[in-house]
Amino acid sequence: MEIKKNNHILRFIASFYLLLMGQQYVWLEGDLVSPVKVTAMCVSPLIIIFLVPRFSKAFVWGLVYLLWLFASMYLRFDSPRLETLGYSAMFFCMYMMFYNLVYAGAFTKEYFQRLLKVALWAYIIAIVIQQVWSVAGGGELPLINFHYVPPDSAMKVPGLSLEPSHSARIMGILFFGFLKTTEFINGEPVTLAYLFSKYRFLLLGFIYTMISMFSGTAIFVLGLLSLYFMSKKQIFYTIPFFAIFMIWLFNTDYEPVQRMLVTSEAALTGDAQNVIEADHSAAARVAPFLNAFALDFGDSRTWLGYGTDVALADGHLNEMHTVWTDRGVITYFLGWGLVFSCAITEFLSIPTLIFIVAFGGTVSNIYYIWAFLMIFTVISYFFYSEKVSANNITNHKIT
Repeated sequence: MEIKKNNHILRFIASFYLLLMGQQYVWLEGDLVSPVKVTAMCVSPLIIIFLVPRFSKAFVWGLVYLLWLFASMYLRFDSPRLETLGYSAMFFCMYMMFYNLVYAGAFTKEYFQRLLKVALWAYIIAIVIQQVWSVAGGGELPLINFHYVPPDSAMKVPGLSLEPSHSARIMGILFFGFLKTTEFINGEPVTLAYLFSKYRFLLLGFIYTMISMFSGTAIFVLGLLSLYFMSKKQIFYTIPFFAIFMIWLFNTDYEPVQRMLVTSEAALTGDAQNVIEADHSAAARVAPFLNAFALDFGDSRTWLGYGTDVALADGHLNEMHTVWTDRGVITYFLGWGLVFSCAITEFLSIPTLIFIVAFGGTVSNIYYIWAFLMIFTVISYFFYSEKVSANNITNHKIT
């Protein structure tokens, strides 16, 4: 009875932190550093000590990352920004706690599927309500997280985050997590036919909100998610479906697709400046990859970083640029060590594409990046649990 009670406590805590990182309710949290998130993250070390004291991979990678981050500040003779280091440490401690909770059995597949479904519905309902309010000419309404009036399109609402692109990323990982968890429950990949028959309204609501929020990021995420359905069994009816869908998109005056086409053409030139001129917003995601080829790997600052806020001073607002320029390439790849040890099970996979394309391939102090890590940590846990169960069954038969 005590074990069951403890599991409920672990489940509640893990659910709370996952949902907290998967949204930004501006009315309570503000639009910069959230005092709610900071308070919750400060509590996480106590939860580790008293509930899940475990020396895990997440702890090792997190400790190595933070120690190197601190050391690199001195190696480049930079004046350490202890508040930035402390803020990073909060996120890492929170993730260590979540990782330990997951591997202590906080989630079952069925519960996690329901949690993701509820979170998706919350986003869908919030976006639809905000769109109705916006189209009707309503002003800011903090209660429904409508914290700004869209300047160019009444449909371009923030959802349960700071802006449409954040909501697109979060909804994308929620949906992919839902697909993978359903796959683990059913014992086979989820098909479009199955989704439409069993979760019809969720599927239609998800597609509608991703398209209607007029976010280029949402279109990229939808494209990445479509790869899940490109298996041999499904390819004969998924390809025609997506072909018709893409033809419709490309033949309508749909702003995100037009922006994506212009950005893609500029990116093919290999010149980051052309991408910036074509679409300044999209350049924040594309230009850093092009600029990577221009890095001087013979310069120690490339490896150690140039110092705090150098990227910001140069006008590089993208997080990948911030990590490469401020913190250096070593810090960037230490972040990858954490991601591919604890959250993503296979390098050549859809999650890797989502991580690199939609999330910039970085581990930084942004709430939705940690929501990504948390969701894929649970999926990784289910994956390895299935593997262990299969091995145990095989060994039992042999014995």
